[in-house]
Amino acid sequence: MYKSTFPLLVLLSFLLLSSCEKKEENKPPSEVSEITATNISGTQVLIAWSKAVDDDKNPIKYDLLVNNKVIKTGFTGTSVELDVTEFLSGVTSKSGIINYSSKNNGSELVLAIEIKATDSSNQTSTARATITIQINRPPGEFEFLNVYFDTEEYRSIRINWSPASDIDGDELLYTISINDIIIEENHKIPSSNDFGEVTYLNDFYELSSDPMTIKIIVSDGSVSNEITATYDFNATDINFGAIETPYNNEGLDYSISTEEPDGKIAFNFSISNVTPFRISNNQGQRIALFDVNNQEIVSEIGEILGELTEGSYSVVVFNNSSKNSNGVLHMVFEDPNEAAINLGELTVPSINEIEIDLRLINENTVTILTFEISEGADYKFEYGNGFDKDNFYLLNENDEEIPFYIKHYRFSTGNFLPPGKYKIGLRDIVNAKKLFTMKLHFGNFHGSDKHLGLIPVPDFSEAVYEKEGEDVDAFVRFYFEVEKPTAFYFSIGVNSSAIERSKNLWNADTREIVPIYGLNQTTFADNLLQPGIEYYIEYINTWTEMNDPSMTFGLKHPTASDLDLGILSIPTTIDDLPKQLREDSYGEADHIIEYTFEITEEAFFGALPSYSAIKVFALLDSNNEPIELAITSTPDLPPGVLYGANLSPGKYTLRCLEVDGINRFHPDYVVRFSNFYIVEKRNL
Repeated sequence: MYKSTFPLLVLLSFLLLSSCEKKEENKPPSEVSEITATNISGTQVLIAWSKAVDDDKNPIKYDLLVNNKVIKTGFTGTSVELDVTEFLSGVTSKSGIINYSSKNNGSELVLAIEIKATDSSNQTSTARATITIQINRPPGEFEFLNVYFDTEEYRSIRINWSPASDIDGDELLYTISINDIIIEENHKIPSSNDFGEVTYLNDFYELSSDPMTIKIIVSDGSVSNEITATYDFNATDINFGAIETPYNNEGLDYSISTEEPDGKIAFNFSISNVTPFRISNNQGQRIALFDVNNQEIVSEIGEILGELTEGSYSVVVFNNSSKNSNGVLHMVFEDPNEAAINLGELTVPSINEIEIDLRLINENTVTILTFEISEGADYKFEYGNGFDKDNFYLLNENDEEIPFYIKHYRFSTGNFLPPGKYKIGLRDIVNAKKLFTMKLHFGNFHGSDKHLGLIPVPDFSEAVYEKEGEDVDAFVRFYFEVEKPTAFYFSIGVNSSAIERSKNLWNADTREIVPIYGLNQTTFADNLLQPGIEYYIEYINTWTEMNDPSMTFGLKHPTASDLDLGILSIPTTIDDLPKQLREDSYGEADHIIEYTFEITEEAFFGALPSYSAIKVFALLDSNNEPIELAITSTPDLPPGVLYGANLSPGKYTLRCLEVDGINRFHPDYVVRFSNFYIVEKRNL
């Protein structure tokens, strides 16, 4: 029995030992392989590897550490995406690996990657890899500083923005587009500038009809950032649609914000018939009217007016302030003549008296009267005191302004008004809104003109103004002709301020003014008057009653009083010329007397000045050029300052005239005189 159980015990012991040896043979999984790190975008990195193998077929989980930091634990996947921003700090890790170094187009980042593979028996293997990758972070935030639109001509847009920064130190370039159309690419901001600027120099009117988007993209060559801004030029515009005339909106409130891209507000409308218009605002802002093609029709401060034909238009009010602006727009589309007094057809001659009431007028410019005349007439409009001379205006039936010949604060008048229809209006009447009476005179106002006929030359005559007809036009005219070419002067002889100092000489045939100039109260014409032409002298009377004035003529050839002294001996003293000039000057046509003389040998010419003398002179050579006179002294001549010059043999001229005409000489060579001397040559 004993022998039979022993072998069995030995067999059981062997089996138990074999079983224990198999449990202790569980092996750890293999290390992961093919570890990679890939930059996905920006600072996002994907770390991946090939899975570990477990011979015991046990499930495996992984732990990921990067630069000694646990990133993820206990997962079964073979890749992890992570943000490596925290590793771009520029510090050195404990292992001595430099995490960050800046290079162009990004930063070079060194990653110390550790991956642990653990099976279900808690058997672990660890794989390590050091991988250098390129991390390129996008440019930083930036913003628009200002966008300026040229809304006068719609031909330029200036865009300003703050520069972006790049943490990687990369060079940044900008691409600017409008409505996705690139206007500038690869723009680099100069280092000397604190901002970026690009100007678009093209017509952008059509672009402004819809919202306009401006985009700026900044890029370092790999990654980018962008900003956009959208501008709606029509957001605050008001569309009236078709307007039926007559139309009066009685005042429309509006507001222009400083955020308005074009700094203005538009009121769009259309009309189907020809109509006059008047548009104003209460803020004194500029108003402009544009047609459908954005062509400016009229632009004024505070008020515009005119006439429109069928079509579409825009009234634009501009903000002339750096602040938000509020105002009231008044639009009137109606015939302004409907509010005016229509006098109908007036007879000629006639005096028409009308009462005008401006007290309820809200506008600054208004048509007050319309009338028609069937035959031409001279005219004068009287309106009393309280108006400026430029307040009244006269328009023909084509709305063309007819200039008044005389504008006065009490009346306006003109030469001749042909048959037709006319309007009388007032402008700039802020301080003249009152009730007043106006008189309209029409007729032939030339019955009081004086016709002197043919005047002989030379002549010294006086023409007296006589009332021969109604004088309402404020003109006094003296008509005359000359029998041969002559110089001319005339002077007024009335002791009254009724005649203004202004006076004209006219060619009656061509209605052209003959150039004249004045000396005191006497007026001269330098150019010779010609026979066969009727001239008239015109005085202007600004008073209701005309005193009887007289007029003095002087008709004489300008050289009639000149003298040739011949050859002068040496020495010669000339001391009587001032007296001679004074006696003859009243009949002298040009108020100049010239004395010519000749010397046959070198001599000294000297003039003793006298500041009490009433005459001046200049010494001219044979070419009529002035000779400069130097201050000198000579013991054999009378004492005092002496102006003189040595002369060569030849002909010379003394030109003398009254002191008031001194500006007609060369000013550097003119002196007043009492005596002249021609003596032997001096050492000057």
